[in-house]
Amino acid sequence: MRTASSTSTWRPTGVVLLAGLLVAGCGNQVERDIEQLVSQNGAQAEAAKMSLSMARRSAVEPTIAAFTRGGYPAEARADLADALFRLYLREKEPRILQTLVAALADPAVPVRRAVVRILGDLGDRQAPGLLVGRLGQETDDGVRYEVLAALRVVAAHELGPGGNPLATQLTTRMLGDEERDAFVQQLVQLRQTAADSLRDEALEWLEVVAQERIEQAQNLILKADLRGAEAALLEARALVPDSRNVNQQLGRFYLDNRQRQKGLDALLAIGAALRVPRLARRPMIDGVLEEAAWSRVLPLTRLYQSIARMRLHPTTGRSEVWVGHRDGNLYIGVKGYEPSTEGLAAAATNRDDNAWQDDCVEIFLDPDRDYRTYYQIVVNSRGVIFDQHSDGKNPNGDSTWNGRYVHATRVTPAWWALEIEIPLAQFDEGETGAGAIWGANLARIRIANASEYGQWSPTYGSALRPDRFGFLVFE
Repeated sequence: MRTASSTSTWRPTGVVLLAGLLVAGCGNQVERDIEQLVSQNGAQAEAAKMSLSMARRSAVEPTIAAFTRGGYPAEARADLADALFRLYLREKEPRILQTLVAALADPAVPVRRAVVRILGDLGDRQAPGLLVGRLGQETDDGVRYEVLAALRVVAAHELGPGGNPLATQLTTRMLGDEERDAFVQQLVQLRQTAADSLRDEALEWLEVVAQERIEQAQNLILKADLRGAEAALLEARALVPDSRNVNQQLGRFYLDNRQRQKGLDALLAIGAALRVPRLARRPMIDGVLEEAAWSRVLPLTRLYQSIARMRLHPTTGRSEVWVGHRDGNLYIGVKGYEPSTEGLAAAATNRDDNAWQDDCVEIFLDPDRDYRTYYQIVVNSRGVIFDQHSDGKNPNGDSTWNGRYVHATRVTPAWWALEIEIPLAQFDEGETGAGAIWGANLARIRIANASEYGQWSPTYGSALRPDRFGFLVFE
């Protein structure tokens, strides 16, 4: 007969044996997953990577060992890096991160590329410095591109949801002074020597750095340091000489600070200012834009996509815009081409319905050029108008303000057109007639055939940015 003491001695022995069997079984499964993953056998390898990712701490050592072991194909080791990353997210084991960081210098390009992407996704505070350091040492253009893309991902982590790269000093927040200077030098070198997508990504980052200089200039203007502001803007232009954003801000600086002609010349050269000729006679407001009254107007034919990226991206939809003035009225004609106009979005049917949610044209006017207040006029293909005035305090504007217009729309199978007469005196601000300069923007929203917001003057995100409007120059 067993005694109580002999029973208590026997049970722990059984538990230890069972636990040992379970650990051994778990270890064997990890080894099998590693073998299956490095075999690169399609779906089975993917399933093995997922299994490793879901494993616990017992998988850390063998997976690190397999990743650092020589002889496995580079693509397999890149997959092991991904599995380690997922393990790190679960276990927060420091050795995993140390192993991955060390692999930034791995001789295999696929491994370096995988680790760079991982550091971007991780969003760790140390990641920007590590990535910039890698950029300075990297020789493969594909990995260089991944570094810049990963830094963009890290920046998105830093900004949070909906962050606009124009609204914050990204490189200042992400990097120390020496790292930032090194990063800018590397970007300038890539601008000069790289090609295709790598050069495009470097230019996009240089636009962000240049925007920081623009913000410095704006702060200096508030302090009445115009010389310092001009120097900051010229420094921004040196970074990206062809930047629409930088050259527009520089032209505006001259326009607003007693160098009117220099500013106008700069703005006209990049298309940020539009000459508005005096029409020989008043157009018939009927949606027909081929009549002789418009003959003196050279139509604007290029709009740009309104996206958060700062390099210009032309719209895919073709548009033509005519702008003229006569007898105190502003005349605007817009023709928007479509594969078919049969299904144009036109849900708004009453004044001040949400016409901006339809296929429509938007007109923004800042008559006194204070870059803060503006009027917004939206017309859909039915001719329904939504309009409002923003005083710079209410971001949503005041839709109880209603302007006076004469307007007409016309829809054909291949295009639809808007023709509108806007009396200028109703705005009761800003100069009118020859020589007047108004802030303005023109946009076309496409809904039915494409999701596209096209702007004459890019605002790089929100359209409600009068500080980024273009300029109408009345002749």
